[in-house]
Amino acid sequence: MARRLIWANGPATILPALVFETTKTPFHIKVKDCPASVTTVAVLFDGARDQSDNSLLAINGGASGVAIKLYEHDRSTAVSLGKTSAKQTVTPGTSGGTGSADLEFYADYISTAATVTAGKADGTANFNMIYN
Repeated sequence: MARRLIWANGPATILPALVFETTKTPFHIKVKDCPASVTTVAVLFDGARDQSDNSLLAINGGASGVAIKLYEHDRSTAVSLGKTSAKQTVTPGTSGGTGSADLEFYADYISTAATVTAGKADGTANFNMIYN
């Protein structure tokens, strides 16, 4: 499943120095039809990894010196590629119905080099759902 996140367009100077991040952008993964035995769910993200930091998602396109960093729903705890996210609660269904969850994560661009080159900066994250 692919999700597209759109950041506001801006010049490369928005990332002027090494280890500078843009504003975090929320994205959601909605889970539904969970059996009553499922009470939590976590996500394992993976994808092409940035060459300078393999916990970050590599970008493709014309930009350079930048990668995508993923965060937990608390907006401060990083989610590394290949590592399981924190568990989030599945809301049980009413009257024996199936449960659901709205998993919230955040993503932002982070500079990975002293010089950032403007250009297209897309990335693709794959994910697996991990149920209790």
